[in-house]
Formats: sequence, C-alpha cells, structure tokens
Amino acid sequence: MVENIEKIRLYAETHAIEVANFVVNLALPIDRADERRFEEHIGDVKKIFPAINTGEIFQFALGGPPPSNVKLPEPVPTRELTFFGNDGKPQWTGSFGESRVIVSCRRYTGWDDVWPDAKARLETLLGCLDQYKPVRSIEYSVTDTFNADKADDVLIPPNMFQDNDLVPRHILQLKDPRWDFNQGWFQAIDDEDQVLVRIEGRSAIQNNLVVASIGNLHSQRFGRQVSVGDAYDPNGAESVLSQTFDSFHDKNKELLRSTLTDDLQTRMGLKG
Repeated sequence: MVENIEKIRLYAETHAIEVANFVVNLALPIDRADERRFEEHIGDVKKIFPAINTGEIFQFALGGPPPSNVKLPEPVPTRELTFFGNDGKPQWTGSFGESRVIVSCRRYTGWDDVWPDAKARLETLLGCLDQYKPVRSIEYSVTDTFNADKADDVLIPPNMFQDNDLVPRHILQLKDPRWDFNQGWFQAIDDEDQVLVRIEGRSAIQNNLVVASIGNLHSQRFGRQVSVGDAYDPNGAESVLSQTFDSFHDKNKELLRSTLTDDLQTRMGLKG
C-alpha cells in the first residue's frame, strides 16, 4: 500500500484520462475533391463540430521555383474542428487535413459512452473522403494525467509504477519528481499487418505542483489493401474501425495494468 496515495490527484474524479485520440492515417493526402465533399457535407459536419477553423497555407520553394510547365498539386488547408461543452470548454476536437482524420475526446466519461460518439464523428468525416482512398493505419492513443502538491513528495515513480519491463529500472528507483521515458515495439498480427505499441511518460514541476502524464499508443499498420470504404460501415457494428478501436481500448487497459501500482489501478477503475 502506497502511503498518502490519496494525495496523488487524478485528472478526473474516477479516472485520469485527459484525452483519447482516434486517428485514421491515409496513404494519400486529402485533396481538393475530398475538400469539395467536405463542403457538400458541411451541414452534417456542423452537427457534430459546430466550430470549424480553416488553417492557412504557407508555401515556399527550395532551390528556386519549379519549371513553368510543371503544375504542382494545390495544397488543401486543414480543418480544425471543435464541439464545446455547456461550460464553454472543448469536449470534442477533430482535424481533417493533410493525410489523416482525427477525432479527440477531451472529456472522457467511459468507453461505453465515448466510443459511439467517436465512431459517429469519425464516420461523418470519413464519409467526406474518396471511399477508395487507401488507409495506412488506424491508431488509438490515450494520455493519463496526474498531479500532486510538490511539498507532499508523493508523485514519484516508486509510487506510480510497479516493477515491470516497460519502465526503465533507473526510473523505477527515482525519488526525483522530474523524469521521462519512452518505449516502443512492434507486434505482428499476421503476415500482412502489425501493431506499433508505444508508452511514454514524463513528469515536471509546474509552480508548486508536480504534473505527470503517461501516454499509450496502439497503431495498426496495414500491409494488406484497406480502403476508407472498407474501414467503416455506418450500418454495421463489426467494421474494421470498430474491431480495431475496441481491441485497442482493451490493450490500453492491459498496458496500464502491467505498469501502474495496484493502488492507482484501483482508483482509476482498472481493477477487476
């Protein structure tokens, strides 16, 4: 039992999740045709992301301008999307641009509540894309955040992490509240697909507080051909999208259970 464990504060009352990111990475960039479809679906997009900010594009040429007979592809500005809660703070954010579609939950209330909302938002944005555009990877990342008063001297690695192979030995023994580490590895799913797993943690002193965060990422990288249209089915629960994110949700919890102390796991609702 960690002494004064209650002095380590979780980001939320019953969990520590600050943000959960749902990402679809494309093998080709979002282009002008996708942008036109986005504008055609703007009514549906605004139902889930009322605030839409269009980023600016800055271009420059290295080594001089291209020949006059060479037409460069016209870049597409990224749309930054926000859904605000009743308190005026972002509850959901998103990004539609470059080579990815991102939906981020910034007020986590439990997987059974969050995933249906995230799925609906992803499907709306993916519906704006060329359905034959290839998908490179699907990734899920979660950031858990903790803080404690610096004077209490409790938010240190021995009080956060159990003895494990993922957190470096010298970090596990630190009494200093300032630390950082990262580990990453690949897991083969079959002959074609693999999953990148990454865990990173850091802690710093901010005024009179110690603030620590742990970020976990699972990214399924497709060797086989998967298109946007293959990845999701608005009428089916067992799409590639659903299967992948449901699996990553379970794997994220397993990763935390293998690294955090029993005391923190209990407070975060990870036991049982």
